[in-house]
Amino acid sequence: MGVNEDGIGFGNISVRHPNEPGEFVVTGSQTGAMKSLTRAHLSVVTDFSVGRNWVACRGPVRASSESLTHGIVYRSRPDVSAVIHVHNEQLWTASAHMLPRTPSHVEAGTPEMANELARVMANVPAGATSVVNMGGHKGGLIALGPNLDMAGQRLIDLCHKAGIDAPSTPQGD
Repeated sequence: MGVNEDGIGFGNISVRHPNEPGEFVVTGSQTGAMKSLTRAHLSVVTDFSVGRNWVACRGPVRASSESLTHGIVYRSRPDVSAVIHVHNEQLWTASAHMLPRTPSHVEAGTPEMANELARVMANVPAGATSVVNMGGHKGGLIALGPNLDMAGQRLIDLCHKAGIDAPSTPQGD
């Protein structure tokens, strides 16, 4: 995903577990700078509780701090099998009035953000929302899709719609 000059990650990705629909595989905390990821950089979230601000996971790394956010998307949207969370202030600002948006006072990685995402998901038909603007998470956007390619394409399409150059996608590997 990448990191900025201060070492802050640009985001994280997850996919619904193919054999356990209540579980999902998510990039580990502090893996954004990795050029490529292996199983050593992933964690399986097996359970979570928004009310208790709690995540159970297994794997060699700690699950992303955004795991509650990913989990609530999967719980709210059975049609979604992939989530991409990016940080892009230019796209976040340009899309603020184009997309469903969480309130500006709700911070990222919190139970409140997970609850607000659940509220946003409940107010739109399945399949209708492909990207959500995280109002209280400067630069934060969540793209949803049936797979990672489609979720990524939705971000690229949003860049084009907003008149912003889409980042190039790496080739190979």
